[in-house]
Amino acid sequence: MCFQRKRRRSRATLFLTAISSRSADLAHKVHWTLCLKPNHALKELEMRYAISISVKAHIKVLQKQALRFHCQQAAF
Repeated sequence: MCFQRKRRRSRATLFLTAISSRSADLAHKVHWTLCLKPNHALKELEMRYAISISVKAHIKVLQKQALRFHCQQAAF
């Protein structure tokens, strides 16, 4: 009985690990897509996930901040 409980927990742990790994992969992909092709990425995200206008506005602000940061780093 104890072995079965332990086995169930490990399956749940593996399942949660797989979910978090997939989420991390998706977040990484979205980040780099936004960096490399921001307009294309925004359109794709809007179509796939129906993201709201406020989210798109927030993403554009983040892009501008990242661009400023990269420009400042390049100046040094």
